[in-house]
Amino acid sequence: MPHVLTLRLTCFFLGSLLLAATPSGAQDSSSSAARGVPFESVRLDDGREYTGLIERASGNAPSDTWLYLNDVRHGPGGLAYLIVRPLLRARVKETTLLPPTARARLTQEVARLRFGARIELPEAAAIVLTTQTDKNGSTRHVYQGRWFTLDSQADAATTRRVAARLEQVFAAYRLILPPRVEPARRPRVCLFGSMTAYQARLRELGLRLANEAVFHQQENVVLAGSPLDRYAAEMAKIAQQHAQQTKEIKDLEEKLPTRLKDLADRMRRQGNASSVVRSIVAQEKQRAQAQINAHRKELARLDRENAQAMDRITRELSVRLAHETFHAYLENYVYPAEKHDVPMWLNEGLAMVFESSLVEGDMLHLGVPHRAALKRLQEDLRGTNPLKLTELLAAGPNDFLVGPDERTEASNRYYCHAWGLVYYLLFDKQRIDLSKLDDYMSPRPAHENPLHRFEILSGKTTDVLQSQWRRHILSLR
Repeated sequence: MPHVLTLRLTCFFLGSLLLAATPSGAQDSSSSAARGVPFESVRLDDGREYTGLIERASGNAPSDTWLYLNDVRHGPGGLAYLIVRPLLRARVKETTLLPPTARARLTQEVARLRFGARIELPEAAAIVLTTQTDKNGSTRHVYQGRWFTLDSQADAATTRRVAARLEQVFAAYRLILPPRVEPARRPRVCLFGSMTAYQARLRELGLRLANEAVFHQQENVVLAGSPLDRYAAEMAKIAQQHAQQTKEIKDLEEKLPTRLKDLADRMRRQGNASSVVRSIVAQEKQRAQAQINAHRKELARLDRENAQAMDRITRELSVRLAHETFHAYLENYVYPAEKHDVPMWLNEGLAMVFESSLVEGDMLHLGVPHRAALKRLQEDLRGTNPLKLTELLAAGPNDFLVGPDERTEASNRYYCHAWGLVYYLLFDKQRIDLSKLDDYMSPRPAHENPLHRFEILSGKTTDVLQSQWRRHILSLR
């Protein structure tokens, strides 16, 4: 039987969405605990206590660095929302669990709120890396997580930031589609130090793709190029300016005492009164301190610029990886291809939902519309020849493929419609029962009509659903 290469390809909507992060911290009055709702609790080694529903590992899963706590909170007017909080397991002193019946009730409440959850970012400094050296002398940083392995050619600081973002988005995957199976080996994420190195690896695999990241199903690996080389000149310039400012501050501070003493001695030899000498020296010291403060201000500006540049790089990587690692998660932990038939529209639509959930700051917010996809989808639906729902449901890999010599307009059209349908069905008032997905994903005879299969899942005829879906998408702002 010929070898079949299965790839999952990312799309190119890289717009970031800004959401004000809800501060993390110990229990407050908006928590479930404060409202008398039964909960589980976690006490840390510094005495802080958090409450909610503790995510439990399934089967014989290996231990996790992080303990995830699902905290149901209530805002103004009693409106409930969910915060997922990662806690470093090494700092957990004590946990208190609910009995099965009470836990089942809390689990139902978490499930009801999960589609609009806010997921906090794990602490990057707590990410433990090992350093490996290739035979050619190149250094790689490796993170062994519970759900994935990150193998990175980027520097240690960038690798930790990316690993933390991946932990965050994998928590989102598990919240929406809980793991059902345990793979023989975890998926691997390979982050290359440059786009050149990434493209070289693609050529080794015989691939010619325009995508900046890809999930290679047979190898069970997500390959991603890093934009670090694009910013190399920018980062080098910032580093050079930073070094210059630091040197000037050091020189001014080290030479200032001698400079002031020489000034005072010279003025005394010239016969100036002591009061005059003290006044002139004080003025000179004040001017020197103003120079030092100006350099420190510039140094702070460069630090902010450097942090912003690194945050921009990490966001780019995070968006790409959120899309592709979802395909890896679905294949490894939920619906393996050898036993399930996952339609392209659903696989790609879900990946785009998670892709657009990544936000600036430390909080990931599920259920945020993909602005670029929404705009493109609304334009298509208002056009004279919009993509039909029947075409989307029957779409295959080639409809989503983006090759190096191909126009991306057609594939982007399918991506936008896939996102819109998934967002409508799952993230806007959850219009389908997720418990029906298992049957929908089960292998079907080749001759079975995908429309009939979809109508069973949605509980509506395709014509009725398309009309309702179109009206809803066009009403979004």
